[in-house]
Amino acid sequence: MPDRKTHNAIAKLFTNLSDKDIDWINKTIDSKIMLAVHGPNHRKYWGHDISSLVLMMSMSNIKDKGEIAKAWYIHTQLDKMSKKDQKKLKILMNLLDR
Repeated sequence: MPDRKTHNAIAKLFTNLSDKDIDWINKTIDSKIMLAVHGPNHRKYWGHDISSLVLMMSMSNIKDKGEIAKAWYIHTQLDKMSKKDQKKLKILMNLLDR
């Protein structure tokens, strides 16, 4: 799966959120507690479902809830990418960093 730096950079391209807000969303989706308890299966229990999105929206101070939804959607779609497409995404990220 893409690392948080990649998740953050892609979300930055498509949302009007601050770097801090984007990082909070991606960190919340990939909760360290859920990762520790469930490992790669954490997606079945937290962060990658609509219920988690609703909870994140309710606990966030971010005013534009639609932007939270966009960042969440981007994160979940990137996690579904094939390994081959993830390698292409890394190349894209390198081009954007120039």
